[in-house]
Amino acid sequence: NYHYSILENFELEKITKRFHLVAIASPFTPLVAKYDQITEQGFYVPDTSKPREFDVNYLKNDKMEVYTERIDKVIQFLEKQSWVNKDEIHVFGHSQGSRVAVVAAANNKKIKSVGLFGYNPFGRLEQYIRQARKDATSGKITWEQADSIINDNIDFMKILQIEDSINVKPHYTSWKSFSNSTINQLLSLKQPVYIANGTEDIVGDQCDMLPLLFIEHGKSNYIVKRYGGLEHNFFPKDETGTIDYKNGKWKLVIGEYLEWVVPFEKLRMTTSSRK
Repeated sequence: NYHYSILENFELEKITKRFHLVAIASPFTPLVAKYDQITEQGFYVPDTSKPREFDVNYLKNDKMEVYTERIDKVIQFLEKQSWVNKDEIHVFGHSQGSRVAVVAAANNKKIKSVGLFGYNPFGRLEQYIRQARKDATSGKITWEQADSIINDNIDFMKILQIEDSINVKPHYTSWKSFSNSTINQLLSLKQPVYIANGTEDIVGDQCDMLPLLFIEHGKSNYIVKRYGGLEHNFFPKDETGTIDYKNGKWKLVIGEYLEWVVPFEKLRMTTSSRK
Protein backbone atom coordinates (compact mmCIF):
# COMPACT_ATOMS: atom_id res chain seq x y z
CA ASN A 1 0.00 0.00 0.00
CA TYR A 2 3.03 2.28 0.01
CA HIS A 3 3.01 4.92 -2.66
CA TYR A 4 5.84 6.56 -4.57
CA SER A 5 5.93 10.04 -6.07
CA ILE A 6 8.66 11.84 -7.98
CA LEU A 7 8.07 14.69 -5.53
CA GLU A 8 9.88 12.64 -2.89
CA ASN A 9 13.10 13.92 -4.46
CA PHE A 10 12.34 17.45 -3.25
CA GLU A 11 12.25 19.20 0.10
CA LEU A 12 8.75 20.46 -0.55
CA GLU A 13 8.33 22.48 2.64
CA LYS A 14 11.49 24.43 1.93
CA ILE A 15 10.93 24.82 -1.80
CA THR A 16 7.32 25.97 -1.63
CA LYS A 17 8.32 28.93 0.53
CA ARG A 18 9.93 30.43 -2.57
CA PHE A 19 8.49 28.56 -5.56
CA HIS A 20 5.36 26.99 -6.97
CA LEU A 21 6.62 23.54 -7.98
CA VAL A 22 4.85 21.97 -10.96
CA ALA A 23 5.59 18.34 -11.90
CA ILE A 24 4.58 17.25 -15.41
CA ALA A 25 4.06 13.51 -15.70
CA SER A 26 4.88 11.38 -18.72
CA PRO A 27 1.87 10.57 -20.92
CA PHE A 28 -0.38 7.86 -19.49
CA THR A 29 1.74 7.82 -16.34
CA PRO A 30 0.46 8.89 -12.89
CA LEU A 31 2.36 11.34 -10.72
CA VAL A 32 1.77 9.05 -7.73
CA ALA A 33 1.90 5.24 -7.90
CA LYS A 34 2.25 2.24 -5.62
CA TYR A 35 5.83 1.21 -4.93
CA ASP A 36 5.30 -2.22 -6.49
CA GLN A 37 4.33 -0.51 -9.74
CA ILE A 38 7.80 1.01 -10.00
CA THR A 39 10.47 -1.19 -11.60
CA GLU A 40 14.07 -1.37 -10.42
CA GLN A 41 14.92 1.02 -13.25
CA GLY A 42 12.36 3.52 -11.94
CA PHE A 43 9.67 2.98 -14.58
CA TYR A 44 5.92 2.80 -13.91
CA VAL A 45 4.06 -0.34 -15.01
CA PRO A 46 0.24 -0.57 -14.84
CA ASP A 47 0.08 -4.33 -14.24
CA THR A 48 2.32 -5.54 -11.43
CA SER A 49 2.01 -9.14 -12.62
CA LYS A 50 3.78 -8.05 -15.83
CA PRO A 51 6.69 -5.90 -14.62
CA ARG A 52 8.29 -5.66 -18.06
CA GLU A 53 5.18 -4.54 -19.95
CA PHE A 54 4.25 -0.88 -20.40
CA ASP A 55 0.99 0.76 -21.39
CA VAL A 56 1.00 0.77 -25.19
CA ASN A 57 -0.48 4.29 -25.15
CA TYR A 58 2.54 5.45 -23.18
CA LEU A 59 4.93 3.76 -25.62
CA LYS A 60 3.31 5.44 -28.62
CA ASN A 61 3.44 8.87 -26.98
CA ASP A 62 6.89 8.66 -25.43
CA LYS A 63 8.39 11.16 -27.86
CA MET A 64 9.76 14.68 -27.90
CA GLU A 65 6.85 16.48 -29.56
CA VAL A 66 4.33 15.10 -27.07
CA TYR A 67 6.39 16.20 -24.08
CA THR A 68 7.10 19.70 -25.39
CA GLU A 69 3.43 20.16 -26.27
CA ARG A 70 2.48 19.20 -22.72
CA ILE A 71 4.94 21.74 -21.31
CA ASP A 72 3.51 24.46 -23.54
CA LYS A 73 -0.02 23.67 -22.39
CA VAL A 74 1.01 23.73 -18.74
CA ILE A 75 2.69 27.12 -19.23
CA GLN A 76 -0.44 28.45 -20.97
CA PHE A 77 -2.49 27.34 -17.97
CA LEU A 78 -0.06 28.83 -15.46
CA GLU A 79 -0.05 32.19 -17.21
CA LYS A 80 -3.77 32.49 -16.50
CA GLN A 81 -3.32 31.99 -12.76
CA SER A 82 -3.17 35.07 -10.54
CA TRP A 83 -0.60 33.46 -8.23
CA VAL A 84 1.95 32.91 -11.02
CA ASN A 85 4.73 35.37 -11.84
CA LYS A 86 4.70 35.10 -15.61
CA ASP A 87 8.24 36.45 -15.82
CA GLU A 88 9.66 33.69 -13.61
CA ILE A 89 8.77 30.40 -15.30
CA HIS A 90 11.72 28.01 -15.08
CA VAL A 91 11.93 24.48 -16.47
CA PHE A 92 14.23 21.66 -15.42
CA GLY A 93 14.46 18.00 -16.36
CA HIS A 94 16.49 14.89 -15.66
CA SER A 95 17.92 12.42 -18.21
CA GLN A 96 15.35 12.15 -21.00
CA GLY A 97 13.53 15.03 -19.35
CA SER A 98 16.62 17.23 -19.72
CA ARG A 99 16.48 16.80 -23.49
CA VAL A 100 12.81 17.73 -23.38
CA ALA A 101 13.62 20.84 -21.34
CA VAL A 102 16.19 21.96 -23.92
CA VAL A 103 13.82 21.65 -26.86
CA ALA A 104 10.94 23.21 -24.92
CA ALA A 105 13.06 26.23 -23.99
CA ALA A 106 14.37 26.59 -27.54
CA ASN A 107 10.79 26.84 -28.83
CA ASN A 108 9.17 28.73 -25.96
CA LYS A 109 10.74 32.03 -24.94
CA LYS A 110 8.38 32.30 -21.96
CA ILE A 111 10.74 29.89 -20.20
CA LYS A 112 13.15 32.07 -18.18
CA SER A 113 15.89 29.48 -17.51
CA VAL A 114 16.67 25.80 -17.99
CA GLY A 115 18.05 23.19 -15.57
CA LEU A 116 19.56 20.02 -17.02
CA PHE A 117 20.45 16.98 -14.90
CA GLY A 118 22.04 13.78 -16.22
CA TYR A 119 22.00 15.39 -19.67
CA ASN A 120 23.51 14.00 -22.86
CA PRO A 121 23.28 16.51 -25.72
CA PHE A 122 24.17 13.91 -28.34
CA GLY A 123 21.32 11.45 -27.90
CA ARG A 124 20.69 8.10 -26.26
CA LEU A 125 22.68 5.74 -28.51
CA GLU A 126 25.84 7.84 -28.36
CA GLN A 127 26.53 6.86 -24.77
CA TYR A 128 26.61 3.15 -25.64
CA ILE A 129 29.16 3.76 -28.38
CA ARG A 130 31.28 5.85 -26.00
CA GLN A 131 31.01 3.20 -23.28
CA ALA A 132 32.19 0.52 -25.72
CA ARG A 133 35.28 2.59 -26.51
CA LYS A 134 36.00 3.10 -22.82
CA ASP A 135 35.59 -0.60 -22.06
CA ALA A 136 37.92 -1.57 -24.91
CA THR A 137 40.53 1.00 -23.88
CA SER A 138 40.49 -0.28 -20.29
CA GLY A 139 40.72 -3.90 -21.42
CA LYS A 140 37.31 -4.82 -20.08
CA ILE A 141 36.33 -6.00 -23.57
CA THR A 142 38.25 -6.52 -26.79
CA TRP A 143 38.25 -4.01 -29.63
CA GLU A 144 36.47 -6.62 -31.72
CA GLN A 145 33.68 -6.69 -29.15
CA ALA A 146 33.63 -2.90 -29.08
CA ASP A 147 33.32 -2.81 -32.88
CA SER A 148 30.36 -5.18 -32.65
CA ILE A 149 28.60 -2.98 -30.07
CA ILE A 150 29.30 0.19 -32.03
CA ASN A 151 28.06 -1.28 -35.30
CA ASP A 152 24.95 -2.66 -33.60
CA ASN A 153 24.06 0.82 -32.38
CA ILE A 154 24.70 2.34 -35.78
CA ASP A 155 22.50 -0.30 -37.41
CA PHE A 156 19.81 0.30 -34.81
CA MET A 157 19.83 4.03 -35.61
CA LYS A 158 19.21 3.14 -39.25
CA ILE A 159 16.33 0.85 -38.30
CA LEU A 160 14.74 3.62 -36.26
CA GLN A 161 14.44 5.76 -39.38
CA ILE A 162 12.11 3.17 -40.95
CA GLU A 163 8.52 4.08 -40.10
CA ASP A 164 7.25 0.50 -40.31
CA SER A 165 9.69 -0.57 -37.59
CA ILE A 166 8.01 1.81 -35.14
CA ASN A 167 4.54 0.65 -36.15
CA VAL A 168 5.53 -2.95 -35.41
CA LYS A 169 7.43 -2.13 -32.21
CA PRO A 170 5.88 0.91 -30.46
CA HIS A 171 8.71 1.09 -27.91
CA TYR A 172 11.01 2.14 -30.75
CA THR A 173 9.15 5.50 -30.69
CA SER A 174 11.16 6.68 -27.70
CA TRP A 175 14.44 5.33 -29.07
CA LYS A 176 14.00 7.22 -32.32
CA SER A 177 12.94 10.46 -30.67
CA PHE A 178 15.58 10.57 -27.95
CA SER A 179 18.51 9.21 -29.94
CA ASN A 180 18.54 12.45 -31.87
CA SER A 181 20.98 15.14 -30.82
CA THR A 182 19.71 18.28 -29.05
CA ILE A 183 23.00 20.16 -29.35
CA ASN A 184 21.66 22.65 -31.91
CA GLN A 185 18.70 23.53 -29.71
CA LEU A 186 21.01 23.86 -26.69
CA LEU A 187 23.35 26.24 -28.49
CA SER A 188 20.40 28.32 -29.69
CA LEU A 189 19.22 29.07 -26.14
CA LYS A 190 19.35 32.67 -25.00
CA GLN A 191 18.11 31.71 -21.53
CA PRO A 192 20.53 30.92 -18.69
CA VAL A 193 21.39 27.21 -18.49
CA TYR A 194 22.28 25.13 -15.43
CA ILE A 195 23.85 21.71 -16.05
CA ALA A 196 24.63 19.13 -13.34
CA ASN A 197 25.80 15.53 -13.48
CA GLY A 198 27.56 12.90 -11.41
CA THR A 199 31.16 11.90 -12.11
CA GLU A 200 30.08 8.23 -12.20
CA ASP A 201 27.50 8.87 -14.92
CA ILE A 202 28.47 7.89 -18.47
CA VAL A 203 25.50 9.90 -19.74
CA GLY A 204 26.87 13.22 -18.50
CA ASP A 205 30.51 12.83 -19.59
CA GLN A 206 30.09 15.03 -22.63
CA CYS A 207 28.84 17.95 -20.55
CA ASP A 208 32.46 18.77 -19.70
CA MET A 209 32.91 19.73 -23.36
CA LEU A 210 29.91 22.07 -23.49
CA PRO A 211 31.73 25.17 -22.16
CA LEU A 212 33.98 25.04 -25.23
CA LEU A 213 30.93 25.11 -27.50
CA PHE A 214 29.25 27.80 -25.43
CA ILE A 215 32.34 29.99 -25.67
CA GLU A 216 32.53 29.38 -29.43
CA HIS A 217 28.92 30.55 -29.77
CA GLY A 218 29.29 33.53 -27.47
CA LYS A 219 27.20 32.13 -24.62
CA SER A 220 28.26 33.07 -21.09
CA ASN A 221 25.12 32.64 -18.96
CA TYR A 222 25.64 29.03 -17.93
CA ILE A 223 26.90 26.84 -15.12
CA VAL A 224 28.26 23.29 -15.36
CA LYS A 225 28.57 21.33 -12.09
CA ARG A 226 29.92 17.87 -11.38
CA TYR A 227 29.07 15.90 -8.25
CA GLY A 228 31.89 13.56 -7.25
CA GLY A 229 31.10 9.89 -6.74
CA LEU A 230 27.45 10.12 -7.85
CA GLU A 231 25.82 8.15 -10.64
CA HIS A 232 23.06 9.04 -13.11
CA ASN A 233 20.33 9.38 -10.48
CA PHE A 234 22.67 11.09 -7.99
CA PHE A 235 23.17 8.10 -5.73
CA PRO A 236 26.68 7.43 -4.37
CA LYS A 237 28.62 4.78 -6.32
CA ASP A 238 31.83 3.27 -4.94
CA GLU A 239 34.90 1.90 -6.73
CA THR A 240 33.33 -1.58 -6.94
CA GLY A 241 30.32 -0.20 -8.77
CA THR A 242 27.99 -0.66 -5.80
CA ILE A 243 25.26 1.98 -5.62
CA ASP A 244 24.11 3.29 -2.23
CA TYR A 245 20.36 3.72 -2.71
CA LYS A 246 19.83 4.76 0.91
CA ASN A 247 21.83 7.97 0.68
CA GLY A 248 20.69 9.68 -2.50
CA LYS A 249 21.72 13.29 -3.06
CA TRP A 250 18.78 14.52 -5.12
CA LYS A 251 17.67 16.97 -2.44
CA LEU A 252 21.17 18.48 -2.31
CA VAL A 253 21.43 18.70 -6.10
CA ILE A 254 17.99 20.26 -6.56
CA GLY A 255 18.53 22.56 -3.60
CA GLU A 256 21.71 24.00 -5.09
CA TYR A 257 20.01 24.40 -8.46
CA LEU A 258 17.13 26.35 -6.93
CA GLU A 259 19.59 28.61 -5.12
CA TRP A 260 20.92 29.45 -8.59
CA VAL A 261 17.48 30.14 -10.04
CA VAL A 262 16.76 33.09 -7.76
CA PRO A 263 18.30 35.61 -7.82
CA PHE A 264 19.87 35.67 -11.26
CA GLU A 265 22.16 38.57 -10.43
CA LYS A 266 24.40 35.99 -8.77
CA LEU A 267 24.71 34.07 -12.01
CA ARG A 268 28.26 33.72 -13.23
CA MET A 269 29.95 31.45 -15.72
CA THR A 270 31.70 28.63 -13.93
CA THR A 271 32.67 25.04 -14.26
CA SER A 272 33.16 23.41 -10.89
CA SER A 273 33.78 19.98 -9.45
CA ARG A 274 32.27 19.02 -6.11
CA LYS A 275 33.96 16.51 -3.81
